[in-house]
Amino acid sequence: MDMIDQDQTDQKILAVPNRNPRYDEIHTMDQIFIHVRREIEHFFTIYKELEGSTTTTLGWKGPAEARRVIVEARKNYLAKKSAP
Repeated sequence: MDMIDQDQTDQKILAVPNRNPRYDEIHTMDQIFIHVRREIEHFFTIYKELEGSTTTTLGWKGPAEARRVIVEARKNYLAKKSAP
């Protein structure tokens, strides 16, 4: 999910466990019950209220975008880890 958190863009990745029969058929956001998606999105709109911060959710994207975000985050992490 794309969102704005403290005036910065942020992404959240929704993942399901491997080898769990409840989630064997889940491959895209469209396969998650709509009410569950709404609960997750609602959580991310309010989870920083107690800190006095606000967030804005911008919607869900698919598996290809999730993979891109994960690869980019890993690349950034490894670059920072190896920097002097």
